[in-house]
Amino acid sequence: MNIIIITIGFILDTILSLYIPTTSYFIPLLTITNIYLIYNRKEETKYFITIAALGLIYDLIHTNLLFYHLVIFLILAFITKIIHKNLKQTKITTIIYISIIIIIYEFLNITILSMYQKNIFIINNLLNKIKHSLLLNQIYSLIVYNYIKKTHKKNI
Repeated sequence: MNIIIITIGFILDTILSLYIPTTSYFIPLLTITNIYLIYNRKEETKYFITIAALGLIYDLIHTNLLFYHLVIFLILAFITKIIHKNLKQTKITTIIYISIIIIIYEFLNITILSMYQKNIFIINNLLNKIKHSLLLNQIYSLIVYNYIKKTHKKNI
């Protein structure tokens, strides 16, 4: 089921990135959202391997920075593991945790890229990117969360 969620999210992420302007309030980070949503305690090794592969594929298709997203995605996966192990998962907390994951992703991106491109880190850029990323990804996370919960209950 995780591969299906990852594939659909990745394809939607790619399509939406092509058609939604970067100034929109609906910047898709569906692949990032899926990193949090597909976590499974029982299959942690498989989860981390899947996330690493997803990072490589993301780099090959979306950016020219080989291994960049592999590292970023693994950092987010580790944070996801900590959140899942220590905190209860509900619809509301999922929205909050997705927001935290997106904020961390955007912070890491701006920080790392500003170091290598010798750009000045501007807090307004970070806040703008976060503000424009949250709404669409929170709606998507609720849809996927409900889907996972329904299919999980059917399988029990």
